Amino acid sequence: MRSGYKAEGSKLFLAEKAAKIYEHAIQRALQAYAATQRNEYKDTAFMLTEKSKAGIMRDALSEAEAKQFAGIPDSLLEKERRVRIDLAFYEKSLLEEQGRGSNADFLRDKVFSLKQSHEALRQRFEENYPDYYNLKYQNRVASVAEVRRLLDERTAVVEYFTGEDSIFIFAVTHDDFIIKASRKDSALALQIERWRHGIIKQDFVQYTQAAVHLYQTLLAPVAEAMRNMNLIIVPDAALSTIPF
Repeated sequence: MRSGYKAEGSKLFLAEKAAKIYEHAIQRALQAYAATQRNEYKDTAFMLTEKSKAGIMRDALSEAEAKQFAGIPDSLLEKERRVRIDLAFYEKSLLEEQGRGSNADFLRDKVFSLKQSHEALRQRFEENYPDYYNLKYQNRVASVAEVRRLLDERTAVVEYFTGEDSIFIFAVTHDDFIIKASRKDSALALQIERWRHGIIKQDFVQYTQAAVHLYQTLLAPVAEAMRNMNLIIVPDAALSTIPF
């Protein structure tokens, strides 16, 4: 559904809704882990935060970038774009029409036809432009086990998910995987802004005060496990504005 919406307002609305759904799902996975101590629930929480970022990355892949990357003709990209726009329009119209009008059969046929056209394009991309297809359509994300296999003993990944009410910190090393969750501080956005302002204005007092707050919120919960490690930081939302 996300890829069918092109208007910026619609995309922002969907992104906001998706973030709330992912936050709720991650919370449920961690509650299940706390109750059972089964690692599969921790893995599920990590998978969910990875998927939340994968959707954003797909949205960021513009048709122009895709064409340059995979050599796809302009005409084919435009055809796909039009099909997605039309499909989103007719799906929305069908939802509004249900139970209120006599146009539902026409709209259902239109949606069915457009879905067939879109699927045909997807198959064409998969066969002729596999790199573009993998970036644009594949939903697979790396598992915890795969990430751990790629890390040496001196490197750790610290990944964040910032929800409406909570912050989840995922710390992955070659030998371990821990998750910390905390309530989202209402002052977090302000402290990020103060920290950045302190750097720009060379205000040492403001910088250090904000830095202490951010460290306690974002790194202290996993600091012991990350001691003397080279860190790979994967931020989220407003945390992406911090030059870690």
